[in-house]
Amino acid sequence: MGKEGEPQSRGNFLQRSIRNWLRRRSLNYEVIGIDNLTGINKATGEQKPHNLKALLDQGETATILPNHPSKADFPTNAAIVAKEEELQDFMGTLVISNRYTNNPILGLPIRAIAYGLDLRVESVNPHRYGGDKKKSKMNSKARERIRQSQVGIAVMQGTHSVEMQSARWGSVCWWEEKSYIVPVAFRGTDMQWSGSLLTLPRYLRKGKTEHKATLIIGEPVRVSYMERVAEVYSQDDPDPNALKRNRVDFPMLLIVNLHNEYVRQRGLEDDPEETKYTKGYYETRLKELSDHPVSVSLRELARMGEVVPKQQGVQEEKATEKKRVAPKPFLRPSPGWI
Repeated sequence: MGKEGEPQSRGNFLQRSIRNWLRRRSLNYEVIGIDNLTGINKATGEQKPHNLKALLDQGETATILPNHPSKADFPTNAAIVAKEEELQDFMGTLVISNRYTNNPILGLPIRAIAYGLDLRVESVNPHRYGGDKKKSKMNSKARERIRQSQVGIAVMQGTHSVEMQSARWGSVCWWEEKSYIVPVAFRGTDMQWSGSLLTLPRYLRKGKTEHKATLIIGEPVRVSYMERVAEVYSQDDPDPNALKRNRVDFPMLLIVNLHNEYVRQRGLEDDPEETKYTKGYYETRLKELSDHPVSVSLRELARMGEVVPKQQGVQEEKATEKKRVAPKPFLRPSPGWI
């Protein structure tokens, strides 16, 4: 964590030089929800009580959990962090696949950029959480570093294939010992850089300016809350792995909700290029969870709660007016399928 108020002077000469180089790079981007980290809306000056900075100042810990649509995610986000200086206060330990850090072309630039941002990089083998002694030791080291860091940054490991399930379910280690999860949605980075090293020159030349990258930052959500929701939805499920699946799916669904809200607010539901980030597995999961008996019961209770005497509503409104100076309560976010 950097010191607030010292964005330009923090770090040594080399770190400042790297950040200045990143800051000068042309980039087409937007950031939504930065107040969920800093507590301040830059456009309006409005303060948001429930924010990551306030939580960290209270001694809480967090894992920032982004989706990963493209290899452009790291360089694009690094440039955004350099340009949006307040984001540098949230650099901690980054877990990244050794396919990137050991890559002869990408490895050194990744480590150099991370160093400039005061971001500690820990390599992992995302396909294995046991077996090979060397890879197991590497993963254990990364897990310990994340545990020690107040802020961790990690993407979901593995895929939905059977052979990758253990790696995917093992991703819970990146946040299970933290206080909060901060969901982050990347959009448009796959248009900037398709991922092939052959197209890297195009990304550097015009891909990062021709297509806009959007970074959507969600509210911090208590890990204990997500764990409890996963447990409730796993009860009476005939699948013996239901809890393992829910423990990793539910945090990812927070990211899906950010994508869906972005699309809904802009009326882009019929644009396949805009809805592609939530298609497939998670679209099916949301439908399954929406039909789950727990979700059905909660929706029914919500409908019953809306039928209240008008007088009670008036009394509550008056009570709210009297207590307007009181701190705004922190509401639990809807998981998205209720």
